[in-house]
Amino acid sequence: MNRNLIPLAGILLYPFLLNIMPIIVANAAAWGILAIAVNILQAKVTLFMHAWLVFITPNSGKVDRDTMNVALKAVRPAMAAFARAYLLYNPLVSDAQRAQMGFGPKPKPVQEWGNVPILSVEHAVRRVKIRFKGTDTAKRQGKAVGAQQIEVAIKFSATKPLSVNDYTSLRKATKSPLVITCTEEQRGSCMWFWARWVTDASQEGAWSEMYPVYFT
Repeated sequence: MNRNLIPLAGILLYPFLLNIMPIIVANAAAWGILAIAVNILQAKVTLFMHAWLVFITPNSGKVDRDTMNVALKAVRPAMAAFARAYLLYNPLVSDAQRAQMGFGPKPKPVQEWGNVPILSVEHAVRRVKIRFKGTDTAKRQGKAVGAQQIEVAIKFSATKPLSVNDYTSLRKATKSPLVITCTEEQRGSCMWFWARWVTDASQEGAWSEMYPVYFT
């Protein structure tokens, strides 16, 4: 069993146990689980649930935190062992019931590689840094979900290129930012750039708008 099926942090483990324990208690007999096994688990769960509620109160202190951590370290492996023994591979437990308990398959991430890249630029002497991410709401810079790399087309030109195919150089990057430098002679000139995502299966996303940037 993947250990992370059981939440690591107390703030996630508390609602997980709050959901799963009533389901276990209600169905234990039908699933062929001995009452003593449920009672042993329930005792550890109860200790943690109480310790967690005390810990999150505004006036809690070090003793409350330590008590909660001891209970957390006891209940999580107990829950994992119980799940392995009685829930995950038990033919009497349906897939729907496992999903109800929180053991269903994780949803696949929404693919973002077909979207237009979100781009931003930082200036420095004779270079620009083109930063990229998959969505406006993404907290970190980097590749879009499902993308293997980003392709950035560039062209030094005083006027806007006529089409996305009108570029003189195509740069590729897997990490943000992509750094582009210019020669001394190109300082003060305008570089146009536009970008798209590409998957490891060579699927190509939509091109972005064309953006001008001036080298200093």
